[in-house]
Amino acid sequence: MLQMDNSVPIEYFFLTSLSSVWLWVFLATIWIFLSNNIFGVPYGAWLKAKDNENKLSELHQTTLFLASLFIKQYQITTHWFFVLLFAFIFTFWLFTGFLYGNEFLQLSIFVFLPILALIQIRLRLANKFLIQQFNPSETFSQIRLHRRNTRILGFLSFVIIFCWVMFTILKQQTI
Repeated sequence: MLQMDNSVPIEYFFLTSLSSVWLWVFLATIWIFLSNNIFGVPYGAWLKAKDNENKLSELHQTTLFLASLFIKQYQITTHWFFVLLFAFIFTFWLFTGFLYGNEFLQLSIFVFLPILALIQIRLRLANKFLIQQFNPSETFSQIRLHRRNTRILGFLSFVIIFCWVMFTILKQQTI
């Protein structure tokens, strides 16, 4: 009698490899979440409310409140100690990843840098919301524009990571 082995080889779950399918699922999940939730408000809620002025006004007020909280939470430029500490850690991370050829550190840098750029873009958007006092329909158009730009940034991130993965795999190939 033949006995089937139902165990899954550990190579399929090797998450630090650049050629792992789990890496790409993880990246897609991150960018879908980042492009669909802007200041914690789902983009689908904006689409449902675009014809209803009352719901659009409620979302506008919620977004302004969450944007002000976002500014308070992520505006660390006034705290120079944390900025310098972050710069030191990031530089150490960058050199360690590329100097020693650690694929996981290299990949995490390529994932983390666009997210830092996105945080800065969202800080600018939140400041724009609070300074310019948009009406609800203008806020929705700004949200739609920001979502498009977030998706473009995510796509560029995927392309750069894919090119780096191909370069790394080809570099490690031996003939």
